[in-house]
Amino acid sequence: MTVEGLVKLAKRGSRVKKATSSVDSKEELALLREEVSFVTDSILKLVKKRQDLARKIAKVKAKRGLPIEDAFVEKTLKEDVKKQASRLGLDSKIALELLEILLDASKTVQRKELYEGRISSFLRSNKIWTVSVIGSGRMGGWFAGYFKSFGINVILFDKRKNVAKKLARTLHCSFSDSINLLIEKSDLIVVAVPISKTREQIENLQKVFEKKEGQVRCKAIVEVSSIKTAVLQAGFEHLRVPLISIHPLFGASSQYYGKNTVAMIKLGGSPERDRYAVYFAKHLFPQFEVLAVGAEKHDEQMALKLTLPHSLALAFADVIARNAGGWIREKKGITTSSYNTMREFAMKVLSENPAIYFEISSSNKFAPKVLRELQMSISELSKALEHASMGDYLSLWERNRRSLGF
Repeated sequence: MTVEGLVKLAKRGSRVKKATSSVDSKEELALLREEVSFVTDSILKLVKKRQDLARKIAKVKAKRGLPIEDAFVEKTLKEDVKKQASRLGLDSKIALELLEILLDASKTVQRKELYEGRISSFLRSNKIWTVSVIGSGRMGGWFAGYFKSFGINVILFDKRKNVAKKLARTLHCSFSDSINLLIEKSDLIVVAVPISKTREQIENLQKVFEKKEGQVRCKAIVEVSSIKTAVLQAGFEHLRVPLISIHPLFGASSQYYGKNTVAMIKLGGSPERDRYAVYFAKHLFPQFEVLAVGAEKHDEQMALKLTLPHSLALAFADVIARNAGGWIREKKGITTSSYNTMREFAMKVLSENPAIYFEISSSNKFAPKVLRELQMSISELSKALEHASMGDYLSLWERNRRSLGF
């Protein structure tokens, strides 16, 4: 805080002291709130200054070829913050939580500083001036906004014309109601439609490209479905326009330069084609971790990482609803931290589009196996508790502690 800021804060403190002896509690509260507002404003200005410093640090790191994350520096900073919090009489948990937010924000700023220019350069060098996004749902909107941020011309297409037009107005993009016209203008096409429609959409695009004479303008088709085996079955071995199959392992609210991961699906059959896909994905999203994986392995993991938690949340909510009506509206009464954690997670899941969650699980051939294993685990737990078998309970407990790395 600047000297000027400290002087202002001192004057405000003086006014509050006077209020405690000369005015009623209502005015005292108003003055205290004014001081809180002033302190909050000062904190925000300091956060902005910290972000500006993070950008400068990113430039130095870029010159020296240093990584964005430095575990030793972070560990040292956390230790210093704990000591400072202790000296100030501040709860160290609050101090460390604030530090985590600041660190994440700084890393995001640094990724933007380091990678934004590289992505723009890649797009220009590959003559990608116009990107078309087919599908104007949440992820379609994310990709449209992402490419728009580089000054790229973005065209939106969706059979739901009103939805697409509304999104186009929001993002200041173009809108097309003709696939053929869209193909003529596109240097890159992103397919972000429901899983059940993805393969058909890709096939239709490829048919149009096959009929075109001469060189095709489009460099690649990027599809972003959450389940791959149902989409990437036989038939995509020989394509005129390369297909890049990715799965953004993050939600539509994620920041463009946040710490995210993208799964890049190896189509198989052609190592050269897979290398090109990895190269393309890593240059479109250098700020993210890009993991190359086969379609079968990807879907097997999605059964564990999507179907299992979604199903647990739904089952948890269903049990609570049957035993305590109106569980979502509960605000008082007996509760526990474990219950509150699960309740918050269930509410987050139930706030999403159920049609999307249903499609993700119902189209994944590995989902039934994972749910059968869930039933087996619940059955094993149920028997141990029903028969009061401490040995069986501890066996289950210790087995899973080991599997989680305890």
